[in-house]
Amino acid sequence: MHQGILENFEIRKKLAKQLGIELSSDLNRDLKVLIKEISEYIPFLVVTSGRGIPSNLPENAKFISFSSLQDNVLRKSPAKSELIKILLKLTRRQS
Repeated sequence: MHQGILENFEIRKKLAKQLGIELSSDLNRDLKVLIKEISEYIPFLVVTSGRGIPSNLPENAKFISFSSLQDNVLRKSPAKSELIKILLKLTRRQS
């Protein structure tokens, strides 16, 4: 999931409504709660961004740079096996 989508208030509001949770005025708290709830349905959720690792990325989130996705997906012959290896090696962000 792209970080920009998570930061968009209207999208966060729709996600929260679908998941049955309430948003607060604290973006960091909301992101942590949303990622935790989404992970109940999608156990391998990875956040991506072209702006580097976001400072408000929750500690329980996995992250991959957009350039890594772009290098492996948006080419004439996508390197699916390489992308899978990268995704499986991702660890949770360390504080």
